[in-house]
Amino acid sequence: MFGIAEQSRNLIVAIFGDSSGKRMTEVAKRIDGKAAPLEALRDLRQMNLIKRVYQVEEPELNSGNISDLIVARIVAKDIG
Repeated sequence: MFGIAEQSRNLIVAIFGDSSGKRMTEVAKRIDGKAAPLEALRDLRQMNLIKRVYQVEEPELNSGNISDLIVARIVAKDIG
């Protein structure tokens, strides 16, 4: 798993290639919580924490959106 800790309270689970839904059902059994629509993510995010973890500075946001900046950092980290 990517980015999950014992104290994590909110997470996104994405499973690909599971047209039957069997794998998702198995994963859901391991999660103590309830499903929420993806649109709820905007209310759950901690923008200051995200900026700190991915070292995003305010001036950078003038030249791009935060999602693009974070993806670029993840890709650069994987390549480097």
